[in-house]
Amino acid sequence: MTRAFRFSVSAAAPRPAAEWRELGRRAEDLGFSTLSMPDHL
Repeated sequence: MTRAFRFSVSAAAPRPAAEWRELGRRAEDLGFSTLSMPDHL
């Protein structure tokens, strides 16, 4: 059985909303399947 190999990009620095959208779109265009970021709860 073959499984697809997926890649993730991680973003750590806080950004304005417009930059997050652009980063997500760019990552998707480059073939990344996940965008992760830190969470402060």
